[in-house]
Amino acid sequence: MFEVRHVSPRVGSEVRIDRGALLEGAHAREIESLLVERSALLFRELFPSDQEQLEFARTLGEVVPHGEEGAARRGTAVVRSKAILQPGFKWSTPW
Repeated sequence: MFEVRHVSPRVGSEVRIDRGALLEGAHAREIESLLVERSALLFRELFPSDQEQLEFARTLGEVVPHGEEGAARRGTAVVRSKAILQPGFKWSTPW
C-alpha cells in the first residue's frame, strides 16, 4: 500500500504506507520527492522506534550523526539526500 493525500493546497501530505515497505525503502524516491515538493509529511499510526526512524532515514540518504552538519538539538541526526540538498533545507529524525 502506498497512498498520498495532500492536506493543504501547497504544504503537507499524509502518506499511507505499511511499515515493511517504509523500512525497506520500497517507495523512498517517491517519499523523497514528496518531501521536497510538500515540505512536511505525516505518517499516521506507524509509531516507529528510534531504530526504525534511522532505518527509514537511510532509505532517503546518508545519515550524518549529530554535530557534523550543525544539527541544533542534541541527539539528532541529519539526512543528506541528493534530492533534498537545497540551501537551508534539513530533514532530521530523533536519534
